[in-house]
Amino acid sequence: MVASKENKSYTRSIQSGVLQLTLSDGHDRMDELMDFASRENPKRHFSFVSKVLGKHIPVQPLLMREIYDELSDLCALNGDAYVVAMSEMGVGLGAGVADSLSKIHPEYDIYFQHTTRSQLPNKTWLNLDEVHSHAVDHILYEPVAYLRQNIMASTTLVIVDDEITTGRTVFLLATRIMQKIPRIQKIMFVSLVNWLSDENTQKFHALGIQIEFVQLIKGEFTFKKHDDFHTALPSKVDSSISTSICRQDLGRLGLKMPYHLDLPTGYADNLKQDRVVVVGHGEHLYLPFLLAEDLQKKGIDVVFQSTTRSPVLAGDAIKNRICFEVDDDKEHYIYNFPTDRKVLAMSEGDDSLGFHHHLQLCPFKVPL
Repeated sequence: MVASKENKSYTRSIQSGVLQLTLSDGHDRMDELMDFASRENPKRHFSFVSKVLGKHIPVQPLLMREIYDELSDLCALNGDAYVVAMSEMGVGLGAGVADSLSKIHPEYDIYFQHTTRSQLPNKTWLNLDEVHSHAVDHILYEPVAYLRQNIMASTTLVIVDDEITTGRTVFLLATRIMQKIPRIQKIMFVSLVNWLSDENTQKFHALGIQIEFVQLIKGEFTFKKHDDFHTALPSKVDSSISTSICRQDLGRLGLKMPYHLDLPTGYADNLKQDRVVVVGHGEHLYLPFLLAEDLQKKGIDVVFQSTTRSPVLAGDAIKNRICFEVDDDKEHYIYNFPTDRKVLAMSEGDDSLGFHHHLQLCPFKVPL
């Protein structure tokens, strides 16, 4: 689908204030791809809510795959690529883009990794801070040893996030990865929405390397907060580095793409008559997505979404909000949860399924 190029302006009122949007590219995709809500965060009062990310809104997995393929088709690869996604919102999108790139370009080696807010016993490669977030700190660990040499030989860096606003964090990530991988010849910044101003865009070209931006929507926005709107972070918000059980083999330390999910024969036979929602947990997105995609290919009525640690107020794009406790008495959330579907929940460890009891979910374990 070719996006329209004319500028078009929109006004969107949400609980916290008024967004003025001017789209220069992809305005005919706005209602398809995004909605709006209010953050429970005094640093940033608004939230662009993706309709295709599988985070705040349940999405059919094959629709998500179409978005991954579309973005991948727009990426002009000419060599092996290292795809790095930003936690938490960009993890599933980054894994999906890397997966699709590896299938569209089987002639190249594609590696995937994401920043994380999980503590591992591994060597930290670099740290980042995301100043507007409720959870500021990001870690990118040194890639696992058996992939490191190949990742270091990559000539293209692909940085993926759901949206690019000022570009500060992804610019910082690109700069620090270039210091680690001097062979990089091109950097592509891939997002669903790119809000970079012309001034901020020019800063990226100062990196002295070939730069490309790939997005489905491009524009700029302003936000005016309502004078009577005031909010604070929830008392149990999860803003620190997590020490909960977490996987080390699905992105935090690097992954050669595509990843092949081995599922037992006939595992879905008893779901044929069900309407299903597959739920991932936080940064654990790629494996649950592959499960949901396989179920839909088998003809099962399925949607996918994941929990999140980001606090967003109920209202506007958020029709319902469920809070549940995780380790250390912290609080996570699931939004727009469909209560009329059978739930298959996938977590990284039995101890991290705090939402099971609250939602009365049926845990579904995939052999690892």
